Formats: sequence, C-alpha cells, structure tokens
Amino acid sequence: MASKKDDELYTDSKVSVLQDARVFNESPINPRKCRSLLTRVVFLLCGGEQLQTHEATNLFFATTKLFQHKDVRTRNLAEHVAHHSTACTPPNGLSRHQGTL
Repeated sequence: MASKKDDELYTDSKVSVLQDARVFNESPINPRKCRSLLTRVVFLLCGGEQLQTHEATNLFFATTKLFQHKDVRTRNLAEHVAHHSTACTPPNGLSRHQGTL
C-alpha cells in the first residue's frame, strides 16, 4: 500500500515542481532534497508532461550547478533530467510535426 507521501510524488503538477526548483539555488546544496525534486521531474516527464521552451531552459540552468556536485547520484540524476528536459522540448514556434526549411 502506497503512503500519502508516495501518492503526492505521482500527483505533482508541473507548476509545483517548477516552483520547487528553487531548492537547486540553496546554499549549501542539500543532495537529498535535490534528488527528491529531480525524481519528481522524471515522473512528470515520463508521465507525458511537456515543458515549454522557457521552462525547460530554466530547469536546465537550475540543475547545471549539480553537474559538479560531489554526490555521484545527485550529479547523474541532474544530468539525466537536464538531457531529457531539453531533448523533449521543440523549439519556439514549432510543433513536433513541423520541420524547418
């Protein structure tokens, strides 16, 4: 049986996850909090949620400081999320089905 905390993990809205991304700017960085938020981002993206270009860009730059963190698990998860948040986002003004000339 899933706990209440587990249920909240799966029902996050995109807005709440993006607002919570300020945890990446805390000093000192708390790896446990960062991994928890990065996991929420992964669930969001795997659930089919699309990020707007500016949201993906903001998330990418918020996570870049984690790329050099001494905690390997945090670093790897940050790289995974950064890759997927930008790779799945079409450029401004283009849908996935439109091409460029």
